[in-house]
Amino acid sequence: TMLYTTILLLVILYIFSCIGIELITLNPRAVGPEPDEKFQMLVDEHFPSLGGAMLTLIAFVSFDNIVTIYKPLIELDWLLLPYFTLLILVVGIVLANLVTAVIVNSALEQAQQDKALVKTVEETKRRRLVKDLRKIFQRLDVDGSGKVSADEIKQVGDEDLA
Repeated sequence: TMLYTTILLLVILYIFSCIGIELITLNPRAVGPEPDEKFQMLVDEHFPSLGGAMLTLIAFVSFDNIVTIYKPLIELDWLLLPYFTLLILVVGIVLANLVTAVIVNSALEQAQQDKALVKTVEETKRRRLVKDLRKIFQRLDVDGSGKVSADEIKQVGDEDLA
């Protein structure tokens, strides 16, 4: 299940990277008739290609200094606010909760398996104890009546007491 979560994360990062490339690198401030030099510098640094955009967006998974990525871009073009807001919500919060849920679920499944193992071990010990008790009672039942009398208990030898 962790593999599927990782694959889901990569697919979502890919989708957001594609959208980011379209919204940011083709933004009029980056390629328009009068491009903004600061905006172009930010695009070249954080969104140079699809792979570069995906690497940039990996920071959003762990909230690793993402303010240096989205704040300058939003300050220069506030229309990017919905993109980055959705990116933070989906990648940073929803997927982080999904990863946490997978880890917790795995821990619970392991605990259930441990309970089953403990129950099996206890059942094996109980069966062994019952078998040993039957042997003891059979040795004590000297007359073979199926019942141990007080006289038979009084005749217990030293080897039975040990």
